[in-house]
Amino acid sequence: MLVARHGRPVPRDALIEALWPGEDPVRCANRLSVALSTLRGVLDPQRRFGADHFVASSGGAVALDRDHVAVDLEGFLRDAVDGLALREEGRVADAHGRLLAAEAAYAGDLLEEDLYEDWAVGPREDARDVYVRVARCLAADARQAGDHDGAVRFLLRVLERDAYDEEAHLALAAAYSDAGRHGEARRAFRAYRARMDEIGVEPASFPVGTAA
Repeated sequence: MLVARHGRPVPRDALIEALWPGEDPVRCANRLSVALSTLRGVLDPQRRFGADHFVASSGGAVALDRDHVAVDLEGFLRDAVDGLALREEGRVADAHGRLLAAEAAYAGDLLEEDLYEDWAVGPREDARDVYVRVARCLAADARQAGDHDGAVRFLLRVLERDAYDEEAHLALAAAYSDAGRHGEARRAFRAYRARMDEIGVEPASFPVGTAA
């Protein structure tokens, strides 16, 4: 929960309700203190720093100090946002390394073990949306450079996150065709049509300028 809040404080009552739903918050206050002590022990097993160095607690709220804790989510978002901004400015070469680093850092959806927790849904979807933007840009850059296999690889990753992404489906079929992999292009296009049928969307024709 602290990671999902990106360093913003979480009220103690909210933590108690999430960890021990429906139980007496007064009785659970002690449990929360123990949990926070355990967390601090994991982050600082040798007790080299003060209690609030990694996890600050004040004013009835708790927050992760991102200046002192390395969080993979934050590294991914930093590289992704910087890379996308550079690309938007037309600095494609400068953006490429950042985007590749962000794509490699995304090992899977955020907090998959908390799939049905309301507090995790928003951050998970936000991170996934950023990843899809990154992978889509890398696919476009790869295709522009004539690296059709690279384009295919990134587009398949987009579709792993959103099986109904029409733009990615069409780009995948085109990338296969550009690479001379026409059988795979036809299979990709059939898969696209099937997905669109599932959601009641009229499929587009096969991408213009490539062989069907």
